[in-house]
Parts: sequence; structure tokens; C-alpha cells
Amino acid sequence: MKQLDRVAQATTAVACIFVIIMMLHVSADVVARTFFHAPLIGTTEIVAAYYMVALAFLPIAWISRQRGHIIVELFTSHLSKRKVKALDAFAGVVTLAYVCLFVWKLLGIAIEKTHIREAWESATGFVEIWPSRWVVPAGFLFMAIYVLIHTLRDARAALTGDVSETDVEARLEVME
Repeated sequence: MKQLDRVAQATTAVACIFVIIMMLHVSADVVARTFFHAPLIGTTEIVAAYYMVALAFLPIAWISRQRGHIIVELFTSHLSKRKVKALDAFAGVVTLAYVCLFVWKLLGIAIEKTHIREAWESATGFVEIWPSRWVVPAGFLFMAIYVLIHTLRDARAALTGDVSETDVEARLEVME
């Protein structure tokens, strides 16, 4: 679990670094375009294909680790802790199924786009974007691992009735 936490922290740190790089890249493009009438080639494509993909999908594992996804308690606030854990486990199984399906399909797409060396046309040429296709399945794969861990813990708590107060408090903190 500690190695997985390190991976989640590292991917989130890389996403933060991409924010800074994107800011510098876009600023350099604006300066070059405004003062030298020569915009940086491929800025829009690089921002869309690399920076934004990294920002959206690299931190997803850390969000899953923290249980930072949206939870609505409209119909479950009256349930016992054990029933809430059972419902969380069921939701985890459904989420895991969807996320695993995403990973499987996205890996196929990444392999295909790598094989054809996908590139987007820019003003003066082409920008290869196929490497960014691997970020999305990687982000979802790490998310799936965390969802599996949380689902197993929730199922165990639902079956045994051993719901720790720290787990309940962590869930409540996420909702605030």
C-alpha cells in the first residue's frame, strides 16, 4: 500500500509540475506571438493532448485514495454504519467494473494509436500525441487498484460489523 501511495503522490506531483510547465509554455507563446509575431508551433495541440490529459487523469489515483469522489447521502443518512459500508462495497464493485472496462478499452486505444503513431496537424506540421494516450489508462488503472482496496475493506466491515470510527470520520470529512 505504501508503494501505491507513493505512485499516487508521484503522479499527482507530476500533474502539478505540468500545471507550471503549461503556464510557462502558454505564457511563452503569448510573448512570442505578441512581441515577435511568431507564435510557438503546436502550443494548442500540446496543451490539449499532453498538459490537460495529465492534469485530468494523473491525480485520479490520489483522489480515489482519499475517497474524494462525490458521495450523495440523500437516501442513506438514516442507515446504520454497517449498512452504509455494505452499500459502499456494492458501489465499489460497480465502480470497479466500470473502471476496469475503461482500462481495458483505453489500453486497446493506446496500443492502436501507438501503432499508427497518432499525430495532430498544427499550423506548420504535425505534433505526435500518441504518448499521451497511455496516461489515461494508467490513471484509471491506479484508480482501480484503490477502488478494489476500498471495496474489500468496505465489504469486510459490512460482513463483520467492525466499522472503525476513523473510517466513518474520514467519509464524513469528504462530504463536508
